Amino acid sequence: MSKNSKNFLRKTSIIYQLFVHLLWVYVVGLFVPTEYLGAPIDIIKEHIEETFTDGMTWTNHGEWHIDHIVPICYDNPTFEEQVSRLHYTNPSSIMGN
Repeated sequence: MSKNSKNFLRKTSIIYQLFVHLLWVYVVGLFVPTEYLGAPIDIIKEHIEETFTDGMTWTNHGEWHIDHIVPICYDNPTFEEQVSRLHYTNPSSIMGN
């Protein structure tokens, strides 16, 4: 796969976003083992696709983004609440960049 291809750039963008998110979570002291996500990556991807609205595709990621329905740190949550907000059903696709 060429480094200039859309697939390469899209995959590296998603990997970078996941890395930054996990790094941020680690820095604030919350380690995210896979079991907190509640599903393997293919199920998480399917869930995100189910939240797509008209015009959203993986190829135009950047025109839309993935965000948590309930923010992880909203309203001074307990550790258990933060962990529950990491579950794969909390993120959703949102139009706009």
